[in-house]
Amino acid sequence: TDYVPVICREDNWRSVFAPFFKRKESVRESFQRLYPIRVDTMHARIITQDDELFLCVETLRLERIIIKNRN
Repeated sequence: TDYVPVICREDNWRSVFAPFFKRKESVRESFQRLYPIRVDTMHARIITQDDELFLCVETLRLERIIIKNRN
């Protein structure tokens, strides 16, 4: 749950993450959608099919951003 504050902290954002993500709000939105799923899995709760779909979509979205900007 500390990903957003770490990534969006101004010094970290400028020096590391801005070239990848472009917009802080994009990062916040992705992690906001993933947060409930993370909480459920850490508390041994079952995730729904909808949760699993969100997980796949957001993970793929973040992965594509990183891969695209790595080259």
